[in-house]
Amino acid sequence: KGEFKTMPAGCTVLDFAFSVHTFLGTHCIGAKVNHKLVGISYVLQSGDQVEILTSKSQKVEKEWIRFATTAKAKGKIEVILRKEEREKQKTGEELLSEFFQKNEKEPNSVNIGKLCKLHELSTREELLSAIGSQTVVLGENDLNVLNEKDHQKKTWSKYLKLFKRHHAEDADGLSDSKGKDASPLQVDKKKPLILSE
Repeated sequence: KGEFKTMPAGCTVLDFAFSVHTFLGTHCIGAKVNHKLVGISYVLQSGDQVEILTSKSQKVEKEWIRFATTAKAKGKIEVILRKEEREKQKTGEELLSEFFQKNEKEPNSVNIGKLCKLHELSTREELLSAIGSQTVVLGENDLNVLNEKDHQKKTWSKYLKLFKRHHAEDADGLSDSKGKDASPLQVDKKKPLILSE
């Protein structure tokens, strides 16, 4: 079937696929150009005979923006990527919510920050997207990080109370023996502090 399509100079197989139909562009895995197999980034020449090759399992990828030269192809790729990102984040939000609920944790910014730090992600959106795409699978490590930090906080809080009580007793002893002018105990923050009950 000899069908002619005019395309701008320097366009790629990907541009051509999107110009024919969005489905072809979205699922494009390459092409046969003049009966030879080529990739999606192949630059077409005037007079080329092109047969687009597709796969239902193929999806639009971020790097495709670099292979597209026409505004039409770039626009369609960006729309598809944004839609997929929103879907990933929505799925991620549902999975994260289930994880917090199951483990009786608050879905607050502190806990989300801990998980971002664990998985080396900068924002909540990145975390949701990673969970939604199953790049990050929430499990034992995540729970340990949430519990560990809570435990450390409680432990330090306990030691701080002990220190304050001990310090108050020392200060009372000083004021009893030396009167009102006695200065409170000074703590050198650079030296280790040994606590005992």
